[in-house]
Amino acid sequence: MKKRMKALLVVFTIILSMLRGTTSYAAATSSIIFQGLEVKDVVEIYRICNYDESSASYSWAFAVTSWMSEKRTGQFYADLSPAGLSKMKPKAAKEFCELLLDGLRNTSTGVANLQGESFTYEVGGGNTVEIEAGYYIVLPKGHSRVYDLEWFVLPPGSEKTITYTEDNYSVPSMTTSIANDTSDRGMVQETVPLTELDDQVTVTSNITMPSYNSMYSDGKRVLTVSFVIPYGMEYIADSLKLTTTEEGQETELPEAAYTVMNYSNAQFYKDYSDKFVFFGSQDYFYEIDGNHLAGPDGTPELALTAFNEAYGTQYSIEEKGLKTVGVGGNTSTQEIREAQAAETGEPVEALEETENEDGSEEVSDESENLDDEQTDPEGVTVETESIGDTSVDTSNLVYKTGGVSLVIVSLDTSVEIGTLNAKISAKKNQYSTPDGWYDIYTCLSYSVSPLDKNLRAVIKESARAAAYGIRLTACMGYADSYQKTGDEILATAPRMLDDKFTLYKKTNTYSGDINEAVTQVATENKDKVQLVYDSALNVTNEYTEYALLSLNDEAQIAIGGIITGEYLIMQTDHVPGFALSEYSYIIESDDWQDEEYMEGNCVFDLVWLDYKTVYLPATGDSGQETGRAAGILIMLFAAAAIVQVARKQRNLVIFRR
Repeated sequence: MKKRMKALLVVFTIILSMLRGTTSYAAATSSIIFQGLEVKDVVEIYRICNYDESSASYSWAFAVTSWMSEKRTGQFYADLSPAGLSKMKPKAAKEFCELLLDGLRNTSTGVANLQGESFTYEVGGGNTVEIEAGYYIVLPKGHSRVYDLEWFVLPPGSEKTITYTEDNYSVPSMTTSIANDTSDRGMVQETVPLTELDDQVTVTSNITMPSYNSMYSDGKRVLTVSFVIPYGMEYIADSLKLTTTEEGQETELPEAAYTVMNYSNAQFYKDYSDKFVFFGSQDYFYEIDGNHLAGPDGTPELALTAFNEAYGTQYSIEEKGLKTVGVGGNTSTQEIREAQAAETGEPVEALEETENEDGSEEVSDESENLDDEQTDPEGVTVETESIGDTSVDTSNLVYKTGGVSLVIVSLDTSVEIGTLNAKISAKKNQYSTPDGWYDIYTCLSYSVSPLDKNLRAVIKESARAAAYGIRLTACMGYADSYQKTGDEILATAPRMLDDKFTLYKKTNTYSGDINEAVTQVATENKDKVQLVYDSALNVTNEYTEYALLSLNDEAQIAIGGIITGEYLIMQTDHVPGFALSEYSYIIESDDWQDEEYMEGNCVFDLVWLDYKTVYLPATGDSGQETGRAAGILIMLFAAAAIVQVARKQRNLVIFRR
């Protein structure tokens, strides 16, 4: 019995000892509290020394001892103990930690081969980490900041607070401005310089560069300045000027300190939060700083796949689903016939064979251009989603903008630059953005992790210029189109690809009617002139050809850089099966300052509707045709015909958007 009692006592003692050890270990858990972080910062915590509770001492982690014995740099510290690290001067201790992390850097993962933890700081996500005792190095990968590392000893059961202030990280800054070099044409909305066709503008950007510690050695970081010039502006070759400012002295940056790549007429992709995703030139695709994504033989889809894999995003390219009619269109004749039938009230069968006056068939069946998924055996057109549907989630969509120019400057990171001054010039061409604003972006791409050279942040600023312009979108008209706004029409109406227009600018006014005015027009100008008679004033206005408007693959044309004045727009060609419009449109001089028409932009935006037969639709309730355009006539020299002019009236076949 005594032997049994002794045995039970030994077992109980062992169990009690184990319980005491478990309780002691739980009490030894420590915590780190982080303050002053930026949202989306990735905080990496590396344990370089383990704590031995039995001896109450610290010992190097296995990876550290391996580095000290196997790596040439580590061998210089072979005799260093954890206690010795604690006694080193701050600068020397920091250098040791930098060399250690760099020596254990995993190039494929962008982290050091050490035990530890990491978390991404989010609003409301917490900033406290429960962790074992030991020696630690903390090195955040900043969302936009370049952080210095911190190292410290974390005793058992202790709490460590790390507060990041401006002394613990570096972040670049940028200011940018724009000026019209050709002429001071005044400002739009008080701050935006106005430009006209062929004007030259210069963008000046002052960039304060981030500062880097010795871990960011040459070849392990990226420092790139990119300029994005929008559609409607052209980069002026060799206009780039780079200078540095040190201690108040401005010095031109040597050409050997940077390389330049130019891309013109590129396809530019960005998301709906205005983040630049990638761009394509021919069959090559790049990130904004020139980092290669796909090519040769690249496609936007391949480039986006590479981007998503690199950054863990889930972007997809937006498909507009436009219905188009005409050569190269995707809408079948059946839908045209259905639209015509809805307009005229005739059955669809009556429109099966519509002919021109010369007996030729006007409407050809284009259903063969559709794939099997778009049409059934009878040629019925596929249903497409409305454009601009506000219910669509656009958070993971990227969309394309064409005609963009880019200038990418890769800086030599061995050259120390505190402040960079960059100037670049562009010329206004005949094209226009949708709203008449021209934002020229300056972007700085820079490394934010010494362990992951592919991890970069981008800051950008824009300088805005303005230019007046006209945009026209040709759409199929329906019987109820006059009851809709321009945006409602654009959301569903098929686009008319084969339409062509001519823009005329008012150049003279003659007393009397057209017959009197004709005699005063110079013979060499008669093929380029249209005359409009105003019976109320008994004067004839002369309009001279300004531009021929051919539509793009979305049935749009936008011209920019025009001088405000009075303009006439006439349709000169049309989709087969639809009549040439009998109506033209006049933009009057006062319209450019009218907020109702300009809507806070610089572009006069028109939606032009094509009908099989052109008529003035009845107004909503009265059923009477509007007569607001009465008294203004156009005589066409070529056809000697008289047609009417539509004057800013929503009930006409031409709509303001």
